[in-house]
Amino acid sequence: MINLTRAVNKNLKVEKKEQILKASMETFSKVGFARATMRKIAQTADIAVGTIYIYFKNKDEILQELLSRQGEEHESAFEKMSELKFEKAIKFFYEERFAAMAKLHNISNLFMFEASQNPKLRNAIYKKVFERINEYMKNYLIAMAEKKKIRRIKDPEAMSIVLLSIINSVVNFKEVLFSKQMKSVTYERIIDTIVDMALNGLALK
Repeated sequence: MINLTRAVNKNLKVEKKEQILKASMETFSKVGFARATMRKIAQTADIAVGTIYIYFKNKDEILQELLSRQGEEHESAFEKMSELKFEKAIKFFYEERFAAMAKLHNISNLFMFEASQNPKLRNAIYKKVFERINEYMKNYLIAMAEKKKIRRIKDPEAMSIVLLSIINSVVNFKEVLFSKQMKSVTYERIIDTIVDMALNGLALK
């Protein structure tokens, strides 16, 4: 009976924490990180502000948790990519990233703008997300070259940055700047083109 009670309490704590994180994302996307407060997050979650402090000391700690989870998602994605052939791995990566970023482009753009004004936020995003995903991509490219699945790349780190920069650029074009004009240019078409470039390049041999 005691073990069952503990299990129930643990599940309730997990659910409450997830509720807080979801409300935090919603709050950040509406007012930005700088203007977000623990009270606003509590109002969004429909809980007492004191409840949040049971799980998180402040909004910075909430942000760290959210960013860490993104890093874990990227790690999981690259683990799956390592099991796929190069063509399917690249397609999988961009399908997953475009789908995620298309949903989160509002908060992503807001955070990028705030990060440009806030060194502390900029460093947190870099350390928890970009640095990690860039390292995963760089190591993936090196591993593929060593396995002779792709040609040896002169600068894997720079290549990784280029491959990652495609994501935000395309999503901003399609979801923000040119949403009407680029409606017919689907993510599927873009992904197929990225795969084609990765496999075949552009220059004639």
